Amino acid sequence: MWNVWAVLRRASFVCHLLTMKTFHLVRHKDLSGVSGTGIVAEGVQLSNQKCILHWLSKAEAITVYDSMAELEQIHGHDGATIVVFDERRLA
Repeated sequence: MWNVWAVLRRASFVCHLLTMKTFHLVRHKDLSGVSGTGIVAEGVQLSNQKCILHWLSKAEAITVYDSMAELEQIHGHDGATIVVFDERRLA
């Protein structure tokens, strides 16, 4: 017999996975001289809109932001760095 609560928890978990989005930060101009240009960070936007960012530098820092707007405000540098969302590929 199916455990209804287990099925509902699993369905909720799958829905959260499907709403998460992966992205990269692409820096066109390195204003600080620290992270370089090109793809400088990778991240995920969670179902609650919080963003986790991992820098692809020697420091490999990981930071959590309350929203994509906050992340872009801090790291966008007036368009020098942009967020590029990855295409979804569901198997």
